[in-house]
Amino acid sequence: MKNAKSIRSWSLISGLSIFIMALAAGIAYGMIFPTLYREADPMQTLQLIEANKGAFRVMNLLFTVILVTDLLVSYGFCVIFIPISKRLAVLTSLTRFIYSGILAVALYMLFRKNMEAFLRIWSFGLFLFGFHLMFLGSVLLHVHGRWLVKLLGVLLLIGGVGYSLIHGIETIVPQSYQTVMILEDTLSIPMAAGELLLGFWLVLTRGKMFIQEKILQGGA
Repeated sequence: MKNAKSIRSWSLISGLSIFIMALAAGIAYGMIFPTLYREADPMQTLQLIEANKGAFRVMNLLFTVILVTDLLVSYGFCVIFIPISKRLAVLTSLTRFIYSGILAVALYMLFRKNMEAFLRIWSFGLFLFGFHLMFLGSVLLHVHGRWLVKLLGVLLLIGGVGYSLIHGIETIVPQSYQTVMILEDTLSIPMAAGELLLGFWLVLTRGKMFIQEKILQGGA
């Protein structure tokens, strides 16, 4: 039952990590970042950072928390989804690990107060994060006879397509503001809700159905 215990533990850790990173991102990027960053005006951005050093430090700390929890989720997903599909579990974990590496590079630029470089690098990382969500959604679609989980898988697939489309367009055609805004308005709900609902579901179920899948495949 050692594997079953690991699945239960990592389901809880991964679910809580998703909530923690969502809260940290909401504060760091949703609340603090807009007060310190002025688009295409690095001098004013630096002045705002110097005038609000405490807020800048808090933002950096919160982004570091996001990186750490991302790494926990990357490993946790590999543990809990292997009973469903080893190939998809590895792809899901690997793409998130790579995204976390890109985020680490972006954070290095943020710590150096280069906000423009931070946004460009992070945007490229979010393009890859979209593929992670698509792999994640595909894993859930392989769960036996669970229509609610399959619905969550579809939501994650749509959210993944949204991330990759929006940040792919921003990277390749940075002037396409109108297209990006239309996509964000259309796909914002699955992009925002998919992983949060997954986190809630992982905490609530503690990976019960993944353990059942392992038993069905002859493991325990």
